[in-house]
Amino acid sequence: MDNQFDNNAESLINKDIFDEYNFNNDKNKKKKKSRNILVLFVMILFLALIYFNILPTNFSTSSASQENDTPQYKVTKEDLPSILPIEFSLISNYYNISVLDPDIIGKKISISLRLISSIQNQEKAFFYYYNKLDGQWIRLSEAVISNDKDIQIATAKINNLPDNILVISAPERIRELSVDFCPACDISSVPKVDNSSIFMATPNISGVDGTVVLKNLYPNKDFSELNFDYGLIANDKRASEIINFILEDSNRIDNHIQNIILEATKYGAKGIHINYQNLKNENRDAFSLFLSRLSDAKEKANFTNLIVSIPTYHNFNEGPFNWKNIASSVNKIWVHTSDEESKHYEELDILMDNLHNIEMNNASLHLVIDSISKERSINGIESISILDALKIATQFDILISTDAVIPNSPITLKAKNLNSLNEAPNNIYWDSKSKSVTYRYKLNNSERTIWFHNSFSLRFQLHYANKYNFKGVVFNTNQLDDHTNNYWTILTKYLSTTEVELVSPYDDYVKLNWTTSGGNFENNDGKNTTWRSPKEPGVYKIQLNVSDGEHFLLTESLINVVSAKSIAIFIDQIMNSLPKITLMLKEENAEIKQVNIEMNVANVDKKVDIINELKVVHYRPMPSGPPGPAGN
Repeated sequence: MDNQFDNNAESLINKDIFDEYNFNNDKNKKKKKSRNILVLFVMILFLALIYFNILPTNFSTSSASQENDTPQYKVTKEDLPSILPIEFSLISNYYNISVLDPDIIGKKISISLRLISSIQNQEKAFFYYYNKLDGQWIRLSEAVISNDKDIQIATAKINNLPDNILVISAPERIRELSVDFCPACDISSVPKVDNSSIFMATPNISGVDGTVVLKNLYPNKDFSELNFDYGLIANDKRASEIINFILEDSNRIDNHIQNIILEATKYGAKGIHINYQNLKNENRDAFSLFLSRLSDAKEKANFTNLIVSIPTYHNFNEGPFNWKNIASSVNKIWVHTSDEESKHYEELDILMDNLHNIEMNNASLHLVIDSISKERSINGIESISILDALKIATQFDILISTDAVIPNSPITLKAKNLNSLNEAPNNIYWDSKSKSVTYRYKLNNSERTIWFHNSFSLRFQLHYANKYNFKGVVFNTNQLDDHTNNYWTILTKYLSTTEVELVSPYDDYVKLNWTTSGGNFENNDGKNTTWRSPKEPGVYKIQLNVSDGEHFLLTESLINVVSAKSIAIFIDQIMNSLPKITLMLKEENAEIKQVNIEMNVANVDKKVDIINELKVVHYRPMPSGPPGPAGN
């Protein structure tokens, strides 16, 4: 093995260290094989000619060798351009690469580097390069390690030669994954998790003596097959008052800890998770004391974990959570941002500044990733399914000024809820502050806001988890939307590489889209349009399509265009969001008839057998069209 590559500050790459590029297709392999045979034949012929004195022995081969020895690239050994993540151990030198032969650009490269250190225990070797544009270390490939005498060599095949390269030793999964487990959710597709927590109980007052007990939230469910942390939650007014009552007395704290240990042991849990919210500021020291004592009891009972959930929106210096003291007692802190999506990233920025000021590292911090869409109203913030959020946006009114729709007549169409607010923004749009698709509307004279959580918002949450070097992420399983199973592809890549591709929805996908089976639209501004009926009588479809950039839903209405002497039959809008839907059919000189239709909401691709087998809702995965770059 030629070691000049690693001993000199600058040297040409040679085959011993960086193998020549090769093409991974049969055609090129056949060409290369044929070329090698031809070269061998020429060399044999050439030696034979010399042997028989047909050519002079001083015949020069410099031109041929010069062509074969022409370097394709060179490397320069340099210092690291940026600090490596804490999980990485550098096991090779760092090299800048300059391409000398443009012919190799875009070709697959088989590349080797000599190691200067050994791989850490239970870790693997990976080729990485530094992306100078966004300041990120990017994984190229896992390395195959071989030995040449006393030298270890890392080898891999990569698609393109980068500007720089090194080899690091790191865990196969760089970030940890925990799951806030919903017992009613299907987690069969969830990748291997480091921790799963189930909120099993909440504090309660029992009996006339005011004894504090733990109320089981799932009394009839068997958790014996699960490897989980026993979770206690207190986030409503009554439960939080009970916790504040406990924290006011040292004996009550000890009794509460004994109850927790007994219950966690009974269920065979591997650890304990505390999620106590709405604590009084004056209980700041008492809560830290409670966790310290619980940590000691956890060790004696041989539990693995002690996890505590802390929100970001409390006053950092005077609120009920002393972050540094808590970190010294627990194994992990699960960081919860506010349900107010517009404050999510602002709160994270403030928290990280505060932690930096108290010189607290992030080794125990895990960011809770929210996968459930939210709706804000005067009653607070609640979860909402993506299907229901789209349904609200697709409702529209048909304004008919006459008793019948005749050919070539204008009909006004208005998106009902998206027209309920006069002030902008009053449409579906990508919100750069919450980094999600959102819209506002008014119901019962009060304003509401809906934020969609989908793969676009997930990517930004993961990006911030990596930006602030959280040890891991916590994914809250979503019982409202089955499509979250698709998130695991993005999440798995992040856990192993910390790479996240930031994209926002393609603009055209989040615009309202009116379609019709006949006639045409005039003055279409998205929320409102005028439909000009066709010249021929008949039943025509009008649809309003709405999307969050990934999922599409439409509301469809039928309008019967009749000759001027007839009376139109209007079939009202049909939505499949409810198990039963009532259609009002109005006929001339006839009583109103009601038709009840059973619909399977889970299978939205079924056609409803009403007038031309009308498909009411169209729900499909992420479109094949190009998403726009983040921020566009």
